[in-house]
Amino acid sequence: MILDAARLFWRRGYSGTSTRDLTAALGLSASSLYAAFGGKAGLFEEAVRTYAERYREIYRQAVAEKDLRTVIDQILIDSVHE
Repeated sequence: MILDAARLFWRRGYSGTSTRDLTAALGLSASSLYAAFGGKAGLFEEAVRTYAERYREIYRQAVAEKDLRTVIDQILIDSVHE
C-alpha cells in the first residue's frame, strides 16, 4: 500500500496528488487514510521513508561484496529491479 502511494506521488508529485487520488488508488476511505497517516502529508512522509529504506538495503547489501565491480553491478541491477 505504501509503495502504491509512493508511485502515485512519484508520477504526479505531491501537489498533483489529491487525497481522492490516494484513497481511490489504495482502496481506503478518507477517514481510514486520516486515521492511519494523519492525512496526505503523513502518508507522503511514510512513503518517502519506505522508499529510502528499500534503497538503503540495496546499498547495504552491495557494499558487503568483496570487489568494487561487484558492488557497482549489484547496486545498478538491484536498483533497476526495484
